[in-house]
Amino acid sequence: DGKPIAEPTATAISVGFSSPLYATSYAYDSASNTYARSLAGAPHADREKGQITPSVVVVIKVGTQSRGGSDGYEDLVTTGSGTAHIFQGGSVIPASWQKDEPTAPLQLKDAEGKTIKLHRGQTWIAAYTAGRGSVSWQ
Repeated sequence: DGKPIAEPTATAISVGFSSPLYATSYAYDSASNTYARSLAGAPHADREKGQITPSVVVVIKVGTQSRGGSDGYEDLVTTGSGTAHIFQGGSVIPASWQKDEPTAPLQLKDAEGKTIKLHRGQTWIAAYTAGRGSVSWQ
């Protein structure tokens, strides 16, 4: 229904990436039913509207693929499937994600395999890899 839950269970979200420079956090604001995004410990703002405040934060765990060069760079693999966490309305929903090909839509499903409906408004998607990233909340 897009409304916040009476007693929020996910008010502080942390998503770790490759280094502290890219560490993100989200602070839930029940009055606006949004998550204020911070990057490397400082508010993350865009040019036009100030601090980024999505209604929904989706965090997916993905694999990597080597570019094959000697530089050691890897690309995130965002096709296939994996685990996810969806934060909206002050709560977290454990989920799974699936994307069959690069141009296919991202599908988010709950434990019973039902499509999860996202709240209206801005959605922010973060992807992390096993061993070099993490997601936690309180």
